[in-house]
Amino acid sequence: MKKEIKCSYFEAVYLCRAYIPLAFLSMLPSIIFKPEDAITAVFAYGFNLLLFLAIFIYGVVRVKNKRLFNIPEKELLRFNSGIIEKRKVYFSKPCVKSAIIEKSILSWFFNSEKIILNTGSRTGDNGNITMFISRRLESLFISLFYGETGSFYTVYKANIFRVFLMALSSSNAFAGVVIFIPFLNKTEELFGQKYKELIRSSIDFSPYIQDIGVPPIAAAITGILIAGLIISVISVMFSYGFLEVKKSRENDSILVKRGVIQKNIFVASAQKIVAYQTKQSILMSLLKICTVNFFACGQHRENGNKRVIVPAVSKKRVEDFFKLNLEKSRYIETPPSFSLKAYLYFPAMWLTLVGVSCIVCFFLNFDISPFYPIIIFLFFIFFVYFVMRIVAHKKAFLYADKGKAIISFYKRMSFTKTLIPISKIQGIEITQSIFQRYRNLCNINVYVYSENKRCFKIKHLKLSSGMKFSKIINHTIGD
Repeated sequence: MKKEIKCSYFEAVYLCRAYIPLAFLSMLPSIIFKPEDAITAVFAYGFNLLLFLAIFIYGVVRVKNKRLFNIPEKELLRFNSGIIEKRKVYFSKPCVKSAIIEKSILSWFFNSEKIILNTGSRTGDNGNITMFISRRLESLFISLFYGETGSFYTVYKANIFRVFLMALSSSNAFAGVVIFIPFLNKTEELFGQKYKELIRSSIDFSPYIQDIGVPPIAAAITGILIAGLIISVISVMFSYGFLEVKKSRENDSILVKRGVIQKNIFVASAQKIVAYQTKQSILMSLLKICTVNFFACGQHRENGNKRVIVPAVSKKRVEDFFKLNLEKSRYIETPPSFSLKAYLYFPAMWLTLVGVSCIVCFFLNFDISPFYPIIIFLFFIFFVYFVMRIVAHKKAFLYADKGKAIISFYKRMSFTKTLIPISKIQGIEITQSIFQRYRNLCNINVYVYSENKRCFKIKHLKLSSGMKFSKIINHTIGD
């Protein structure tokens, strides 16, 4: 087997990517208003060209010194890097937690792709070894740790309808707005206010909403939310299109492949997966579907729901799996009925605040009629959150048995159910606030092995239940 994986020269181009827009903006006045003398032209173009060449040459030298060596007889890998200060990092292959391969349109043109190797150590940024390699070396890279790529066979392939259903039912309109605003601001910087207004007008649905009799303010809010939802759905569709899960015939390795334009491949041993989780948004709960996620070391770069392995699966199928694991229960605990108040404090506080504000404005003779749509919208959101907390209290439970633990709780506006092998639990934390000490309640945080301190929690259980759970977990790990 080839013992050396060389870094691609595309990495030198990649280093220059951040400077190119800045150079273009700095030269834009000189392009529009042609310089009158040679000195101005040299300063406008020459300085940027020299700086660009300096960054590119630095990247080329860096690439020539970046190598990944395979030492098969010792089950070791060596990573060389550095220009002035040379670095050689040795690490054992069995200690590799996961590998990520990222493919973008730009890297595709240069026949390259980005690899991220998580070693669980501090050998690089956030414990990772990162470099660009030629696409023809992808199979070699994967085979170093997880077997030949030809040994992987498909165990699940998501169809486009399920991905769209997941995107539609789990997307957050506010998340879409957050994605769109930086894009809109960057558009104004690069192309000017005219193009920004053109893009904004093309997704402004408020005139059409006003045509059906909705007040202008309500139409504007609705238009923003619809635009945000559409952007969020498109973003999720592009992230999870062509989602495919594969398993190796040679060992227990799994490969998760996804993405339409920006492709992402995540490879890890099944033993490195620390937890499986089902997740339901409120809309998913009404449709009786859920997504299945997994957690493994090396996912610190994966934000949001990018660890999905099964989108929009029937809730009944997942519930049957969890019931199968709950048949021989050694311990199962639910929050006591009087802890429901603790679940409702936050939404009740905001509902009360909005209501009191309206009453105060009424007695002070303030005209709040223009804000009725906003007030109704806030009442609706907090009322939904209020009901969601009641359902979350009903669904919450903590379970422990020989070899596994299950935590059913909520996170933000979603219901979650997490299955954790007890061997993956790194620690249990029991906390009590001032108010919880008065009612003899506690929160339980279950930590698993992860570079970003991954924690699964359940709140407002009896303190005695938390202590009993801790003893069962410690006893099982001791066995």
